Amino acid sequence: MLTQALAIEWAPAVRVNCVTAGLVHTDETAAHYGDRQALAAVAATVPLGRMARPADIADACLLLASPLAGYITGANLVVDGGGQRPAYSEAARPRPR
Repeated sequence: MLTQALAIEWAPAVRVNCVTAGLVHTDETAAHYGDRQALAAVAATVPLGRMARPADIADACLLLASPLAGYITGANLVVDGGGQRPAYSEAARPRPR
C-alpha cells in the first residue's frame, strides 16, 4: 500500500514501484537451507525449478528503472519463479500403497 500511496502522491514527477523477491540463491544460502541436496529440494518447490540468481532481481529493478516501464507506477513486481508450492499440495498427494 505504501508503494501505491507514494506513487499517487509523487506522480507524475516520480514513479514508485517495488520488487518482491522470492527465494534467491546467494553465497549464504547454504547456511540457511543446508547442503546441496537440501538446496535442490527447496529449489524444486519453485515452479521454474530453481531459486533466483541475484542478477534476476537486479534485472527486474533495471526494467522498472528503464524507459520500458515508463508508464508503470504503483506496481509490485513479484520475481519469484512462479512462487512456491505450498506444503499442503505435497501432503495431499496420493501415496502409493
